[in-house]
Amino acid sequence: EIFSNRYFIIGTTKGNILILEAGSGKVVAEINKDSCVNDIKYDSELNILITCHDNGSIFAYFLGNS
Repeated sequence: EIFSNRYFIIGTTKGNILILEAGSGKVVAEINKDSCVNDIKYDSELNILITCHDNGSIFAYFLGNS
């Protein structure tokens, strides 16, 4: 569902990762890291979000129902 056109995933130079509803702009999830976000990839088959940061860190997040 995240991969549908219903959400935007944004990474900032301050290390914030935001998942926003496309229609309303409402923040549905926020992750804060200490390093600039360089790249974001989403694997729709595994439902995993992968982020790469300026300090060389790579993080993976499972986007399942809580």
